[in-house]
Order: sequence, then structure tokens, then C-alpha cells
Amino acid sequence: MNEEEIEKKINESWQAGNSNPASDGQKEASWKKFQAEKFPQQKPKKWYYGIAASFLVIAATLTGVLFQKNKLATTNTSAYQIIENPTTHIKTIFLPDSSKVNLAANAQLSFPENFKTHRNVELKGEAVFEVKKDSAHPFTVKSQLTTTRVLGTIFKVKNLSAKHTEVNLYEGSVQLQVEGRDKNWIIAPGEVFVFKNDAIDIESFELFKEFKETPLKDFVTYIQKNYGFQLVFPDDISHKKITLKLNRQEPLEHIIAIVAQLYQYSYQKSNTDQKIYFATNN
Repeated sequence: MNEEEIEKKINESWQAGNSNPASDGQKEASWKKFQAEKFPQQKPKKWYYGIAASFLVIAATLTGVLFQKNKLATTNTSAYQIIENPTTHIKTIFLPDSSKVNLAANAQLSFPENFKTHRNVELKGEAVFEVKKDSAHPFTVKSQLTTTRVLGTIFKVKNLSAKHTEVNLYEGSVQLQVEGRDKNWIIAPGEVFVFKNDAIDIESFELFKEFKETPLKDFVTYIQKNYGFQLVFPDDISHKKITLKLNRQEPLEHIIAIVAQLYQYSYQKSNTDQKIYFATNN
């Protein structure tokens, strides 16, 4: 019996089985009887193995594709919240753990929805962080190639480019890591960590800003640059001077209260237009 006749017999048996449904056991017994009668000593043709091998390869390939899709789906399930500051002034935000962030103009901050147990944020641009202490959940800031890890402190991260990041520490202690480096760096208040073009340096800066008989208009410029609020006075201030020593991260409310007391003003803060209006006390 040639291969054409064999194939014909197989088709006839298959069609007969489909037209008269039988149990799996009956089908298997019929096939074995047919096989024994027509080619009792004949070994299976190699093309059967080829077809079987092809099915295995296809199955393995599909399994691999499904695995890759599932893997990608898993890695993207963590939802992130993104906060942007498209304005020209500083934007103050509070994270779910009550940590305070002063986000500079054109900066962006992202953090996971499960932030309270995974206090990890990613920063693009510049921001000052006032981190709530939580020893069980360290706070980390990823900014390009650097990672700043803290427990509770006040610091500023300035991301100037992909290979230029600066971290100023005002209070507490932070540990810094740079991608691709085994060493960790710890800085103290009054120090700034500078990573620029693969070089690392730790420099010092003044923790306090001191004004000695400084024109009040220069003080106004400092407040607007560092806090994002414009001070508006009821009269000409060109002749006025101020003497004051401030922590560089002194809360704005404290500063304004001091200025109001020095010049006997009352004041009103407007978050709408980012201005603080002073008025003469009657």
C-alpha cells in the first residue's frame, strides 16, 4: 500500500468517526486495529515526528510570548502619581505621609500610590523637602543618577542636567548614592553634595542668610526667588533698610510675621496671585 492509499484510508476512518460519534476509547481501539491490519511492522514516518516537533516549537514560542506579556504587565501594574509645576513660582505640596515639598518652577515629582509604605519619589528639576520622620520607612529621592536617602530632615535637591545634581542639607542627615558607584556619601547640615560630569565633591555653604542694613528691595527679591511670593508694600520702600538673620529654610510665615512687626504693618497672603500684601496699621 503506497502513501496515497494510506492517507486515503486515514481520511475515510476519520470521516467515519466524525459521522458516528464514539467514545475516546472506541476511537483509540479502532485506530489501533486499523494500524495493525494495514502496516503491522511499519515504523512511523519521519514526517510525523517533524510535525510533532513543529507543534512543540510553536507551543514553546507562544508560551514565551505569553510569559513576556505577563511579565511586562506585572512590571507596569504599580500606579504612580505625577505632580508638575508649570508655573513660574514655587508650588508647595504635601505628600501622603505629610512630608512637605516646595516644588520649583518647571519641576516634576512622581511617587507610587502605596507611598506610605514605600516612600520613594522621583524628581525632575529642583525641590526642597521637609521629610516627616519615620524610621520604619526611609525616604528616598531619585534624581537622574543620584539617590538621596533620609529618615527625617530638610534638604534641597537640584537636578541641573543628567550628570549634574546638587543636594543641600539644612537639617538632619542624608546618605547619597550614585548609580554605578559602590561608595555611599553622608553629608551634614551646611554641606552640599555636588555630582557633576562623573566627579563628586562635598562643599560647605552658609546655613543662614544675613541681611545687614540691606535695602528692603533686595530683601524682597530674595523672598521672591526663594519662596515664590512677591511682597507688596503700601508705600515707597526705596529708602527702607532691613537687618535680619534667617535660616535659609525659615518658614515664610515666620519671616513675614517678623517683617510686619519691624515696620508695624498688617499683612494678607494671597495664594491666588502669589503675593503678600502689607498695609499700614491704623
